[in-house]
Amino acid sequence: MSYVIRKANEHSSTAVANESYSTAVANESYSTAVANEHSSTAVANESYSTAVANKSCSTAVANKSYSTAVANKSSSTAVANEHSSTAVANESYSTAVANKSYSTAVANEHSSTAVANESCSTAVANESYSTAVANEHSSTAVANDHSSTAVANKSYSTAVANGKNSIALTRSYKSKCRGKIGAWLVISEWDKMEENIIGIQAKKVD
Repeated sequence: MSYVIRKANEHSSTAVANESYSTAVANESYSTAVANEHSSTAVANESYSTAVANKSCSTAVANKSYSTAVANKSSSTAVANEHSSTAVANESYSTAVANKSYSTAVANEHSSTAVANESCSTAVANESYSTAVANEHSSTAVANDHSSTAVANKSYSTAVANGKNSIALTRSYKSKCRGKIGAWLVISEWDKMEENIIGIQAKKVD
């Protein structure tokens, strides 16, 4: 039934809410929250927890270390904010956000956004007009489709643009741009302290 709420708030607990507009909340370590229908919400807030919301406009939030948030349908949002966490949102207009070290954010559909903000993190956005942003040292941003954008904002980070008219943008010290034929590479090289711009280059790969 719609508007169903399930709460399992203890260690290793499981909360499952499978109907539209339902909510599943599991707040302790090793817990699992699953909400599988339209506009549902799944929240698992502790270490090793998993939040899965698989339908349109759903939201999955897993906020602790090694947690996983998966929201697989249009307009869904997956947020995993701690170390080694994973956020996956695979449909159009979806958003995946993983903000800590070694985290991964994957948004694979049209107009999706993937954001991974910590060191060695990876942001992947694979469809047209999507955006991948990797904001920390040694991170990687990958944009694989037409008119998509990859942005790498910190030292030694990498931006990869594989689609025609896609853009790989770096703006930091010793960062790198890579792109296939038809992609644009935009490099703004900064000094080691990242206080002054040394030079800016823009080139189309042909």
